[in-house]
Amino acid sequence: MILTVDIGTTSLKGGLFSDDGDLSYYDRLVLPKPAADGFDPDWWVQALADFLKRFTGSGGDSAFVKGIVISGHGPTLVPLDRHGRALGPALMWYDARKGTAKGPSLYLPLVDSYRLSKPNLFEKTDCLLGCSEYILYRLTGEKLTVSSGEPFNPYIWTDESLSVNGFDSRIFPPYRYLGEKTEAFLSGEGARLTGLPEGIPVYGAGSDFYTSLLGAGAVEPGVVCDRAGTSEGLNVIVPTGRNHDHVRFLPHPSAREGVWNGSIILSSTGALFEWYRRLTGQDSWTYRRTMEGITGTDRNKLPDFFPSLNDGGLWEFSGGMLLGLEPGMDRFELGRSVLEAIGYALKRGLSILEEEGGPAARIVTVGGQAKSPLWNRMKADMLNRPIEVPEVADAELLGGLVIFLTGEGGFSSLREGAVSLYRSREVIEPQDAAYYRDKFSRYRELSDGIKGLYRSYGNLIRPL
Repeated sequence: MILTVDIGTTSLKGGLFSDDGDLSYYDRLVLPKPAADGFDPDWWVQALADFLKRFTGSGGDSAFVKGIVISGHGPTLVPLDRHGRALGPALMWYDARKGTAKGPSLYLPLVDSYRLSKPNLFEKTDCLLGCSEYILYRLTGEKLTVSSGEPFNPYIWTDESLSVNGFDSRIFPPYRYLGEKTEAFLSGEGARLTGLPEGIPVYGAGSDFYTSLLGAGAVEPGVVCDRAGTSEGLNVIVPTGRNHDHVRFLPHPSAREGVWNGSIILSSTGALFEWYRRLTGQDSWTYRRTMEGITGTDRNKLPDFFPSLNDGGLWEFSGGMLLGLEPGMDRFELGRSVLEAIGYALKRGLSILEEEGGPAARIVTVGGQAKSPLWNRMKADMLNRPIEVPEVADAELLGGLVIFLTGEGGFSSLREGAVSLYRSREVIEPQDAAYYRDKFSRYRELSDGIKGLYRSYGNLIRPL
């Protein structure tokens, strides 16, 4: 069995796979909420240990685990002192305090903010490790930085970008690339922490952005990966990495020369749905219970929800409006309105992506959203595209298996591994696209019409 683990912002997910990609065990553990001073990175290590205790407690035998792969969120960094101890809370990807580092790096603005806000700790920093790389270090003693390949390095850091921004290159560990055979193995301390056999190979998979694309089989043009969590991203292969106001272009993790991934980032979709659940007293409910309630609503009798009326459109949940409330409406009508608003943002994002990468042949939905039949049905109709639900909904975990088997020589490339291991469980074809096409047109007209009202409202509430 191969253990693959993904560290999300709010939870740890793990799975045990056979070499053929069969998932024999899965679990998800909710992580502690950040303390007042931030998030303790050792909570990730403890969550991994707890995952393995639950696995053995369910009758699993850790002696049969022959390798580990770890991915995580980013850009997130953990500063270590010269003794290898964390100097404090992790520098989290969502930290709004970004510095002014020059260049395309997604990480150096975070380092610059750390240097400016905590100069004393920065002076003591001996090493900076990513989220997954920190866990790998705790398990193996190896310090490294994981990248999908040299084309991606400028988006992490390079010697040139470190020099330009005045950083000492000695605190930035050397690179290891996805698909290469690992040189990190479970140490005695790592075995004590996990209960796994000492000496088994441990692979760092870096950002879960990489692993989700591999696990979704999104390694060919026309295959869109719809990946959602706190935020949501639509991803597809595009032929070039040109500048665009709404599309983020990054080298594709398959590492083929000249192949790029285009992403539309919707920064608040998951957060928006969680806001709705808290607002309506459902935060302790299961998602299934919430979605069952929403399923019973009349889609023709809903309010219109606009998450944002700022000129940027629907990308962030800020400055929103609810229009058309009636006394008989309840929490579930509001929930369906929220889902429709998210779907309209996806529809706009998909149209922009298709301008860059060509028509979407299919959309693979991954993450917790893939487990909701209602939401999958709504998206198929709203986007007027087939929605494909994979056998392994948490694509990061299957992507980790692709990385392990490629590194161990089972596949000649990450692309080959992704194509070989991906399996579809269900394809949901559009059935009612005309209804949502007309409704979307009306929604856009309403949105455009009330933006002026929103601006007037902003002027009226300014302090005198």
